[in-house]
Amino acid sequence: MPDFESVSRARDGEVQFVGLSRDFSTDAWLEVVETTGVTFPTYSQPSEELFLASGGLAMPTTVFLDSEGKVKRVHSGPLSMSRLDVLIDELLLVGP
Repeated sequence: MPDFESVSRARDGEVQFVGLSRDFSTDAWLEVVETTGVTFPTYSQPSEELFLASGGLAMPTTVFLDSEGKVKRVHSGPLSMSRLDVLIDELLLVGP
């Protein structure tokens, strides 16, 4: 999450991040948000409905959407700051 926060700040409005926790405890989710210091919106959804609908296979899962909300790619597993930047450039900021 800190790498996502860094990319979010560096991109300053070019992209929007939304964090979704599958923790069954609201306290656990809020503790992670506080500990990591993320400023992008985060939500808790303990059910697997959205996770499964987005094509998630493992945690963490990152879903890349275009400006119209269409899923462009699903990545299961951690992402470094540099890899996240590359994927954003490849999938979201270049033309169709």
